[in-house]
Amino acid sequence: MSPRVPIIAAVAAVDASPVFVGRDAELAILDRNLARAAAGRSSAVLVGGEAGVGKTRLVSEFASRVRDRGDERDHALILEGRCFPAHGHPLPYAPFADLFRELTRQVPPADADAILGPASHELGLIVLDADRPRAPGALAEDLETRAASRVRTFELVLGVAERLQRWRPVVILVEDLHWADQASLDLLGFLARTMRQARVLLLLTVTTDEARMDGRVAAAIGDLERTGLVERIELPRFSRAEVAAQIAGILHARPDGDLVDRVMARSDGNAFFAEELLAAELRGDAGPVPPLLDDLLRSRLSTVSETTRAVLRVAAVAGIEVDDDLVAAASGLPSATVAVALHEAAARGLLVRRDHPLEAYAFRHGLLQQAVERELLPGERRQLHAACARALVGSLHPERQAAAIARHWSLADRPERAFPAAVVAGLDAEARLAFSDARQYDEMALSLLAAIPAEAVPPGADELDLLAHAADVTALSGDPAAAVALVRRALVLLRTRDADRGRATFVDREWPASAATFAGTFLDHLRWYLWQAGDYDAAEQVLEEAYRLLPAEPPTIARARLLGHIAGLHLQRGRL
Repeated sequence: MSPRVPIIAAVAAVDASPVFVGRDAELAILDRNLARAAAGRSSAVLVGGEAGVGKTRLVSEFASRVRDRGDERDHALILEGRCFPAHGHPLPYAPFADLFRELTRQVPPADADAILGPASHELGLIVLDADRPRAPGALAEDLETRAASRVRTFELVLGVAERLQRWRPVVILVEDLHWADQASLDLLGFLARTMRQARVLLLLTVTTDEARMDGRVAAAIGDLERTGLVERIELPRFSRAEVAAQIAGILHARPDGDLVDRVMARSDGNAFFAEELLAAELRGDAGPVPPLLDDLLRSRLSTVSETTRAVLRVAAVAGIEVDDDLVAAASGLPSATVAVALHEAAARGLLVRRDHPLEAYAFRHGLLQQAVERELLPGERRQLHAACARALVGSLHPERQAAAIARHWSLADRPERAFPAAVVAGLDAEARLAFSDARQYDEMALSLLAAIPAEAVPPGADELDLLAHAADVTALSGDPAAAVALVRRALVLLRTRDADRGRATFVDREWPASAATFAGTFLDHLRWYLWQAGDYDAAEQVLEEAYRLLPAEPPTIARARLLGHIAGLHLQRGRL
């Protein structure tokens, strides 16, 4: 067992107040919505506010009170999931993976089997641990089926939620919505809209600072609010009396009025800032308390050993959550040394240990992680990203870490290493039917490929194949116009390829036989994108071109499918 690091009691005490302060009105709103959900009228609440204001503390207190009411069947089951920034967690549907793990952990096996029902296997592949993705380079042959599969996935999740709420009322708690992947946003929106009469409370938290709220999340929240399905709580800062109660809870004593005034004036009622300012006061740092939050957090970091600071730097670059093995591999430090450092960081209130769904350490607050990362020099940051990428490549299942590996190599300025991982990440996201996420990784891969010197392009890297895949997932994500632009770009590239590159060139718009089938398949996909975009005349013209290019002999599935599409188009236009 690793030894625990001795700490100064006063500093150790400054973490979060053991006494829950204020928020009576907000708890009443949550209780009211839970009562409504328990009565069979589903409800959704979005808790927003600036970083550090206490959103997680509020929903954690609410969840704790609900759990304390008992385990009888009429009491609500709490399922918690978290969103992660893209560089810190590779999987689409990240919060739903947490939710399903929580379900199987909290619900007795017999009941869990009945609740998951026919969805168990399929959701296990898509949400939890998808099969290895298909090899890159092959054009998908049935876009309509893939589009329908995503709808089926959403319906399967809806079915699980409906069976679960018949067993017990349920609170689905999803934290840090500002980091959500697009697939999770789409699925959450679907559930909120379809579960109108169910014993479900959907509880979401989001940091609403302008710098954190990107357009995707803002649009998703706006769509939900316009339906009238979501009640929003914008969490205010603490009053002076609440800051005094917060300090009293930490110190286990009534605080001096001057101390309360200083903390209140500097924190302006932000709960996390108040805790950090109190910690600085108790440490007795020489000179005045630092004027800026970053300086304040750096001051706290200065209280730990240099080894622990080195471990924290690795953790900050690695992501929101890290485990001992990853930190040891990336830092080059012995496992025992890393364990001691992580214990010290946790004891000083910099990290917290999380045991579910996996054992890991996380920064007590995202602002702490950002402060550590901002301390790094550009060269040091690139080196640490490269070290994290190598550690993940050497992990037990590197294929499941493709997205994180791609981003670490990219931030290490190594596009030739980031590119293959970005391709795999896009394929993996597509295999999970997370088409918007797959599109983002394909766009990343195209950008990386353009940045690689010709002599360093990885073997097998083919811009044409990548453009084809990017066009597919872009259309499937709901942007057929952008897919049209990508496939036209691919057709131009196909026309200009040299014969020794495996594709023949255009001569007076004639496709040589060696490229005809490939080009015809491209055009068939372009037909689907144009049809989805509502340009039916252009879709018909493309079909005619594809029909001319795809050879009749030998018979192929591609030509048979094309004939079916032509027949369908004539049917829709009344040309029986």
